[in-house]
Amino acid sequence: MGERITRRGWMAAVSRSTAAIAGAQEAGAGDSPEELLKQAKDQLQKGFESLHKVKIPAGTEPAFAFRA
Repeated sequence: MGERITRRGWMAAVSRSTAAIAGAQEAGAGDSPEELLKQAKDQLQKGFESLHKVKIPAGTEPAFAFRA
């Protein structure tokens, strides 16, 4: 596991997987707005849970420091 991945790499992977999930799911034409809202909230919750499972090494932190 010596391969390093940047923050941009993580975001690209997350956005690709999110797009793939969104493309795989189709909202029915007859769904009510309440049902669509519930589906969206469930999808966000699943996304948050999957992101919490990913362990990001400290080496992916920005290579700069904020100075006042």
